[in-house]
Amino acid sequence: MIRRIRHPDQFQPRIDLLYAFDQEEDEAAVAEETQYLPRDFNSDYAAILQLGNFAANTGRDEIAQLVWAHAAQYEMPIEGPALMWVESLITSEQYDLALEKT
Repeated sequence: MIRRIRHPDQFQPRIDLLYAFDQEEDEAAVAEETQYLPRDFNSDYAAILQLGNFAANTGRDEIAQLVWAHAAQYEMPIEGPALMWVESLITSEQYDLALEKT
């Protein structure tokens, strides 16, 4: 949290915070931070990819879908977010949906 306060212009402390919230099973905090991160770094493709990576690693397909939609809306490459969306479905054991997306 201190890194986030000291470096509000950097996305990595906020991604790290998401992983901490995940470890604490604080879904409300994950949802809140997920809502603000794309807004605050809307044109930073690396930040959007890191959010997608978080979604893929933790099996949060709703976040991965948000990342894909954000990339499409801001005319960013969508291949990475699309793969992360599929990975999030696999991580959350939604294999049929993952197959539909491929």
